[in-house]
Amino acid sequence: MATATPRLMGAEVKRKEDPRLVTGTSAYVGDVSVPGLQYVAFVRSPHAHARVGRIDASRATARPGVTRVVTGEDIKAFCQPIPLGGPTAEGGGSAETTAGRKHFPLSIGTVRYVGEPVAAVIAASEAAAVDAAADVVVDWQPLPAVADQLSALKDGAPQLHADAARNVEHETTIKAGEPDAAFATAHRVVTQRMISQRLCGVPLEPRAALAVPDPLVGGVTVWSTHQAPHNLRNDLAALLGVDQQAVRVIAPEVGGGFGVKFGVYPEDATLAVIAKRYRIPVRWTETRIEHMT
Repeated sequence: MATATPRLMGAEVKRKEDPRLVTGTSAYVGDVSVPGLQYVAFVRSPHAHARVGRIDASRATARPGVTRVVTGEDIKAFCQPIPLGGPTAEGGGSAETTAGRKHFPLSIGTVRYVGEPVAAVIAASEAAAVDAAADVVVDWQPLPAVADQLSALKDGAPQLHADAARNVEHETTIKAGEPDAAFATAHRVVTQRMISQRLCGVPLEPRAALAVPDPLVGGVTVWSTHQAPHNLRNDLAALLGVDQQAVRVIAPEVGGGFGVKFGVYPEDATLAVIAKRYRIPVRWTETRIEHMT
């Protein structure tokens, strides 16, 4: 081991992936195609907080090339709700939370952020799906909302979840030694408030998924631009209620991630349910506006 590091320091180590990347022979999710492939576009909330009334998809389904429009009510029996994101105990902390809030891949009843999907349009082409999604009429009933964290913590602020007091998802306590005693005997205590700017990871390749039914095992095969395909496999299997070996996730080339290609998103779960439930291979590719929203 003592000789390994000096031998590599300053060495010209060839990158095995470069030839296919620089010659354009690599394959991303958007390059994968399967017979009978159809495309999905999502109907999303324009409101930060609203009740969802009737969803009228009659004009959308009348368009040429549109296969069907799927709502949360259509798929809720075939997919478990997704956890919002559980607390961790990193850094020696212990998490205190409720049983945990969850949401269906296509929201039912209430939306809680701008861009939350409530319906998915399936069509023979991406253009047809996008046009049809614009034809879906949703009876939005806006509810009060706040736009910054400090206002959301105040008494009387609009509550996104009835069981999350002061809009706090969970609290993690990290404690070592006797901090209260240390503060009490300190010569001077400095209090500082630090404000970080809002950030958005913007990889060159947006998120994308392609789901294909696997009738042999009653599961799905999913191509995904994902940074942790094994985790996505486990999550999708749990949501679909099938064994892990019934779900295969393939991550081909990933054009950047910056942390936004972890976990399971509503779009991933929706495509997997559509493929398994309706036996249709489907693809969704995120637009840049969707990504920033």
